Amino acid sequence: MAEMKIGDFEGFLILGLVILAIMLAVFSFSTAPEPVKKPIAFREIPVFNLSTAVHVGPQQLSAIKTFPFTFDVSNLREAKTVFLGNKTVKNGVLFGEQDVRYGLSIKSPSKLDISFKVVKSSELEPLIIQVNTKTVASDIYVPGEYKIRVDNAFLTDSMLVSMTAASSGWQIWAPNLYELHDVRIDAEGYEEKATNFIFELDQEAKSFTFGKVDLSMTKNIGKLNARLNFNSIYSAPPTNALSFQFRKSDIRQGENILNIVADKDSVFQGRGVATIYYLKEKTQEFRTPLNLTKPEFDQMNHTVIRFNAVNVARPGGLAIKIENRNGITFRDFAAVNGDTRFEFIVRRGEIAPGFNVLAVSSLDSAVFDVTDLDVKLR
Repeated sequence: MAEMKIGDFEGFLILGLVILAIMLAVFSFSTAPEPVKKPIAFREIPVFNLSTAVHVGPQQLSAIKTFPFTFDVSNLREAKTVFLGNKTVKNGVLFGEQDVRYGLSIKSPSKLDISFKVVKSSELEPLIIQVNTKTVASDIYVPGEYKIRVDNAFLTDSMLVSMTAASSGWQIWAPNLYELHDVRIDAEGYEEKATNFIFELDQEAKSFTFGKVDLSMTKNIGKLNARLNFNSIYSAPPTNALSFQFRKSDIRQGENILNIVADKDSVFQGRGVATIYYLKEKTQEFRTPLNLTKPEFDQMNHTVIRFNAVNVARPGGLAIKIENRNGITFRDFAAVNGDTRFEFIVRRGEIAPGFNVLAVSSLDSAVFDVTDLDVKLR
């Protein structure tokens, strides 16, 4: 066995140390920990925010409807005279029957006179004068002038005055005949002139809250009466500027008749207006403009829209959309069951540079408020 020289030992020692150093270096690099990756943070650029609460959904709003009209009414005492001229009244078995009949209308009559002149009479049977089929006079009238005053017990607002001859009966050779001249009816009473104003109500009658009539007088004498669909809504001496109310029970859906009349010895003229107050349902929508400049649009990838739905009075749903010159470019839907914070991501192609409109509307009659709207670019 050959002897190892000291120089050889030193060489092996150095070689071993080199190998050890290489191994330490290799193992130290392989076990070094990798650096921790940080999550990517998206940068959001605020472009619009609104904290005010805006109502969305159907809402009952107060509304009015007006109906203007004019009126000219009176109820004054007046005399009315009717000239019937010359008449022949006869009745006989072989000659037939001929009589005089006239219908007369006068309000609250206080006097009725029937005048005539008999120029020829067969004097066989009576001439019978009736008012509303009730006999007020019956006599055999010889030639002469006559005036019959009718008792007030027979007077009504509407009267049928008739003059007939009783039949000559067994005297068949001649009729009971009266040749009458200047037949005349004179009456005194009240002549009423009223105003009937008709207006129509549709859905207003269902949600009616109250109504009123305002009158402005240019002539004002006496006592005024007002009726709506035959229900009295005013009766008193009025002032020159007058206002009175009516109730839901006084109106009806469809045609309504407002009747303005004057009491006795009264006259009124002027203008009026009937006003209907009712509730009208209107569906509110949240709408707001969104303006994006060209630099803002160029640097964005998405638009993030966030808002709260609060004060939910009726659950349902909501629809969100974006409108611009290209039409509706974004639309989405969500359920609304309670106070909720919503977030919607709008892609680059779903919004346009320049003017846009963001709208939030109700679905399924949902009622809520939109608040704390926040729009950012990402």
